[in-house]
Amino acid sequence: MPNEPRVIADRYEIVELIARGGMSEVFLAQDRRLSRPVAIKILAGELSRDPSFVERFRREAQDAGNLSHANIVSVFDWGQDGDTSFIVMEYIDGRSVRNLIDTRGHLDDIQVAGIGGEIAAALSSAHAAGVVHRDIKPANILISTSGKVKVTDFGIAHASSAGTELTRAGSVMGTATYFSPEQAQGLAVDARSDVYSLGIVLYEMSTGTPPFSGDNPVAIAYQQVQDVVPPPSTRNPAIAAGLEKIILTALEKNPDDRYATADDMRADLLRFRRGDEVIGGVLTATGVNVPTTLTPAVAAAGLGAAGAGAAVARPRQAPRGRNRGTIISISAIIAVLILVLGGLLISRVGSQSSGGRIDVPDVTNLLENAAKSKLESLGFKVTSEQSSSTLPKGQVFAQDPEGGTLLAKGESVNLRVSGGLGKEKVPPVEGKDLETARADLNLAGFKSVELKEEASETIAVGLAIRTTPAAGRSVVITQPITLFVSLGKPKVAVPQIAQGLTLSDAITLLKEAGLTAQAVLQPSDTVAKDRVIATDPPGGTEVDKGSVVKVLMSSGPEPKVPNVVGQTQAAATSTLQAAGFNVTTTTIASDAASLGKVISQTPTSGTATTTGATVTLTIGAGGITTTSSTT
Repeated sequence: MPNEPRVIADRYEIVELIARGGMSEVFLAQDRRLSRPVAIKILAGELSRDPSFVERFRREAQDAGNLSHANIVSVFDWGQDGDTSFIVMEYIDGRSVRNLIDTRGHLDDIQVAGIGGEIAAALSSAHAAGVVHRDIKPANILISTSGKVKVTDFGIAHASSAGTELTRAGSVMGTATYFSPEQAQGLAVDARSDVYSLGIVLYEMSTGTPPFSGDNPVAIAYQQVQDVVPPPSTRNPAIAAGLEKIILTALEKNPDDRYATADDMRADLLRFRRGDEVIGGVLTATGVNVPTTLTPAVAAAGLGAAGAGAAVARPRQAPRGRNRGTIISISAIIAVLILVLGGLLISRVGSQSSGGRIDVPDVTNLLENAAKSKLESLGFKVTSEQSSSTLPKGQVFAQDPEGGTLLAKGESVNLRVSGGLGKEKVPPVEGKDLETARADLNLAGFKSVELKEEASETIAVGLAIRTTPAAGRSVVITQPITLFVSLGKPKVAVPQIAQGLTLSDAITLLKEAGLTAQAVLQPSDTVAKDRVIATDPPGGTEVDKGSVVKVLMSSGPEPKVPNVVGQTQAAATSTLQAAGFNVTTTTIASDAASLGKVISQTPTSGTATTTGATVTLTIGAGGITTTSSTT
């Protein structure tokens, strides 16, 4: 029937074309078995008949399928249906960063740092698994309608620990606008190459254009190796200095001068978003280290291109003010262009020995039934066992013996099959330092940990408060865990307490602010007794919630010493004690008229002093001098 939908592998019903590239097409499809939308990537027809491209396609499925991270598009299945090679992936309802830049021009700094941080998190996870993406560009970064960033297309990813390399030394793979200087030269690449590519993506998101452009890939490749990166601020003066520093550090020509890991770059992006100072790297006055000498990729035998030792220089420019340059070898241009556009692929093809043993195919990442069918069709017996895995249920994640092993027909191949996502209990982290808390979560299997800071009345600064989901809950190990870290006690402002209020009023206002009052008496000539003079610290000062604030209360004016000179000792003592003073006396020889009377006093009358101060009286005692004390 002409309107009958196309179905791949009797399972995936094609709905519509959503993307087309040079090697493959991506369709929206409906998984009939699981009743869910998926994205299915189909290798171009002529390439499906090329063993090297099929191997590369399988490698993409294997590398991406072994990755499990919230910011990486999941791979569900891989297989062949007749001449059709396909990969089934998570369908992301959203748009690419390419589309975002094309429609908006450039993004604001916080958006750039946020998207960049999630890309870096994805790359960090891939690098930890030994996989270098090698083609990070805006078209390979998707943003869902909910705002989640997803990295896709591991089509030329390289598993750095793989026993059989997919690419040959000297090949150039990637997109010239976004690949690193070492990629441009066909040198070995590591995680820092992805850091460079991410730097270009952030540059383009910040300015609306990539740092380098040209008429052809060779021209751009030359610039990647040889030209200084123009600082983003020359194209977008509004970019923050901190973000520019991060981008230029990622775009250092020498990999040793870049961020050592994607995680280091992500940490700087998080610092920038928090408003903290970024670390970055040591930058030259122009923004990026001095360019290196361009070394061409090694040409493959039979291409008739320049040999490994051929030097490639920039084409000579016309004189009179044009850019300087030297003559470029035409054969070298052809060699580099061929390498840039296509790359060099080798594949491993199964072999058969004369002893009747054959290669065991690699069936990892296939669903169990498909893997069994493939092995049994070759005459192998198949056993399987299930265990928890981050891969979809029913997917083969390991086999014994491994693919490529020579085995006689009738012998057994054991498959380890995913029983679905495993669950673990979230460990308790309260009161632990940040590194210990993060390590405990990672040890429990939770690799995606997001940090958030908040104030705490009970947990000291820098220590873990709690997690979401909470400790003790059993959750899927791929679920992101939010780890809350203490900023210390919350700060509150001391309320403005007007002079003249009662102590009761002051206590109420302080209590409402979460503070405790401590009354302190202080004499005042201007504030009535038992009324507020001021607070210590004063109103408006920020203090820790729960702090004690002194309330200075008036005890009234300072008392003045009365005049008791000429009074008898008994009368003077009574007068002073009634005024709140203590009294001491001393006697001195005197005439008969002054006998028993106050001759002098210290302090003198009218002196202002504190209640309870001591006044010394000198009493006339005839010709005898004695000292006594009365209180």
